[in-house]
Amino acid sequence: MQAFPWCLKSKKRKSFFIHILAKWDFVSKISQWLCFAVENKVEDVKLYSYPFADEELSLSMYTCWSLITLNLSCWVFDEEMVIAWNSLKSLTLHSTTLYNEDIVKLLSSCPALETMELSFCKGCRRLKIASSNLKRLNLHNYWSSPYEECDKSFTSSAFGNNRKSKISQV
Repeated sequence: MQAFPWCLKSKKRKSFFIHILAKWDFVSKISQWLCFAVENKVEDVKLYSYPFADEELSLSMYTCWSLITLNLSCWVFDEEMVIAWNSLKSLTLHSTTLYNEDIVKLLSSCPALETMELSFCKGCRRLKIASSNLKRLNLHNYWSSPYEECDKSFTSSAFGNNRKSKISQV
C-alpha cells in the first residue's frame, strides 16, 4: 500500500480503479488495495489487467455487498467461490472466459443486476437468462472457443417486455 498512499487518504472514497499495463509481480498489493476498498464500502470498481495476464480476482471482492458497478478486463473468476453481489446493478466483463453455468451463477448471485455487458468473452454458446431485474444485455465479439473465430450461432433467450439486448460481432 505504500506505493499508492493516495488510495488511502479518504475513507469516503466510493470508487476504485486499477489499470495494469504490464505483467508485474505485485498481485499481493492489489489484493491488499481491494481489501481496503471493500472494507471502506466501495461502490464502483474498475479493474483492467494486462491483456494476457488473466489475473485472479481477489477473494475479498466476491462478497463486496456495497458494490454497485463492476468493470473487469482480463480477470479470472474462481469457480469455487460463492459470489454475493446483492447490490450490483451493472456488470461489464471484457476478455473473460465464461461458460453457460458461469453466467447462470453470476446472474443468481446478483439479484439487483440491471445491465450486463460481455465483450470479447469466450466459452459461452447459449444464454438462458432468468433474471427479473436484468433490463439490458450487450454482447460484443464473443467466441465459443479461444481457437475459433466469432461464433455465428450464438443464441440468447428469455427477454420479455421492456428489455433490450444487443448482439454484435466484428
